[in-house]
Amino acid sequence: MNLQFGRNSSLFIFVIFICAYTSEALKCKCTQSSWKTTCEDGICEVDDESGSCLMLNHPISGRHYACSQSPASESECIEKTTKSGAKVTVCSCDTSDFCNFKMWPMESADVVSSQESAQSSLRDGRRELPPPNSASVTAPFLTLFTLTLALLKFFN
Repeated sequence: MNLQFGRNSSLFIFVIFICAYTSEALKCKCTQSSWKTTCEDGICEVDDESGSCLMLNHPISGRHYACSQSPASESECIEKTTKSGAKVTVCSCDTSDFCNFKMWPMESADVVSSQESAQSSLRDGRRELPPPNSASVTAPFLTLFTLTLALLKFFN
């Protein structure tokens, strides 16, 4: 049996690889980086399958946004007590990009609070952690692209 793939078949394989790669990240609004996720220009990304977007509502410092490496909890919001004894509300979602900001937008008091915290990272004695050491986001894409080119040469 002689198998021959034309340019259309090769292009179809390439498009499948690209589509499979581009639908893997969930984008969330963030107000600061954590040791697991980096916040750049107010945006962080997590794996679409196992990650979620968070909103934390603190009674003193207001609303904060972040990415989580854990899936969204079944109940949208839960109340937790911090080490200092403050009761905070933590809400998670994974329905769409920026769902944490769409579902729980900033209130006017939060805007003032986030501007103050941007001016001083030592406001309450905490420091923002440096971004994690991680591989480039483009590395998997380049690998898929190289494999696709090899397949194109092999079948042509």
